Amino acid sequence: MRSKDRKEIILDIGGAGGSITLCGVKSPKGKWKFFKQSDESFIFDLLDEEDQEGVTPVSRTKCAFSIEEALMLLSDYPWVKLCPMEVHPNFLDTILAEVRRIGGQKEVGRWKKLLCE
Repeated sequence: MRSKDRKEIILDIGGAGGSITLCGVKSPKGKWKFFKQSDESFIFDLLDEEDQEGVTPVSRTKCAFSIEEALMLLSDYPWVKLCPMEVHPNFLDTILAEVRRIGGQKEVGRWKKLLCE
């Protein structure tokens, strides 16, 4: 990442075992690249030393170059059912459309309620 590039939170969601953050970096030309960070430190701390071996509680994916590709990085998680903590305003409509596609209108209502609290 160049020194001028600033990482921004695109989507931050949490659950009992940790959090997943979709981050983005916007180039000076206005192009975005995205990556997923996950922090499962809470679950990691519950494991015994043998089970912790070779496991990293914090991870980061390779880059995606569209918001649609970036949301696919979350497909390993039931992310729509988790608690949204922050959504970048430039991507709110796209993210809520994906929430609707996966979880239906009820999930969209829940997300909107949680984001407004």
